[in-house]
Amino acid sequence: MAPAAPAAELDDTRALVRRCLLCGLDGGVETLGDDQPFAEVGLDSLSALPVALELERQTGMTVNAELLYEYQTVALLAAYLDARRAAGAPEAGVAGA
Repeated sequence: MAPAAPAAELDDTRALVRRCLLCGLDGGVETLGDDQPFAEVGLDSLSALPVALELERQTGMTVNAELLYEYQTVALLAAYLDARRAAGAPEAGVAGA
């Protein structure tokens, strides 16, 4: 198991996730809690694609839209991205891959 990411790195990744959510959502991201499901601010299959593409562009990792359904909150998705980065596997795009 990879060591936990430092708090500052996790905060940065959470901020990155929030910025990328703006690519697919018209609003609500500003008030989205770290543990609040993306669906509560309107994320659906159509809006997940541009979010995933922006995450991919920003991180250099392959990010499938399905990840936004498996890791349904800012906190979960940020932790997943940090774990993938720490593991040195930037090409993983599906959970459990």
